[in-house]
Amino acid sequence: MTARTVNLLTVASLMGLLGALTLTAPRWARLMRQPVSALPDDDPASAPAATAASPEPDAERTISVKLYFESPDLFGLLPEDRSLPFSVELSRQLRARLAASEAERRL
Repeated sequence: MTARTVNLLTVASLMGLLGALTLTAPRWARLMRQPVSALPDDDPASAPAATAASPEPDAERTISVKLYFESPDLFGLLPEDRSLPFSVELSRQLRARLAASEAERRL
């Protein structure tokens, strides 16, 4: 095979992969939007029963995060460890963190 033939085969293969990706994207993209269960053996049908059985809200669980803030006297960032309430949705965690930041600024 010549270099030109190899280049043409490479381009044809890449175009075929791009076409396959485009045609199958709706199928696998739907899977990526589904929430991931905490344990692989969780059954979605039993999830509401387990939630109703435990009266503890998600806010009881916390996660530890490292936030970086601008240093007022040094050039750079200072790391700070904080605990945030855990939520399945990232937006709720961010809202809780913003609310806590606002409360700290008011003090």
